[in-house]
Amino acid sequence: MKVSFLIAEEVRPEASSKVTVLGLFPGNIIILQNGMRPEGVPGDTPEGLERLTILVTINDAPEGIHKFRGRIIEPSGDLYKPEASLGEVTAKAGFSNSVVIEMKPFIVKKAGEFRLEFFVDEQMFTFPFEIRAERPLLSESI
Repeated sequence: MKVSFLIAEEVRPEASSKVTVLGLFPGNIIILQNGMRPEGVPGDTPEGLERLTILVTINDAPEGIHKFRGRIIEPSGDLYKPEASLGEVTAKAGFSNSVVIEMKPFIVKKAGEFRLEFFVDEQMFTFPFEIRAERPLLSESI
């Protein structure tokens, strides 16, 4: 079984098992740019991304029913959110399956390496990605 990952702003499922990927983050590195906050947003509002989406593609899974689940680990080692069930599929020989994990918003307490731990049944696949900030994050200075 082969599992691969892409990280982007948005992933849209299309016909014929295709997907459209918008705002792909090359090299799995996300740069939080120093931008102005929208008018009316308090200065102490957590920083992050409006949306973050991970596309997981599973190829050559053994035939049968498979359950997916996942969790994201922050740079501190803490869970970003509790582990989540991501559905199940009936795999067929020669076919691939995709799982779209969308987090809206994606709050960043601390820049650094994050890790998605994705499970197909009990087998874990790890996807590291990095978030860098142009300037110190508000939450890092508290």
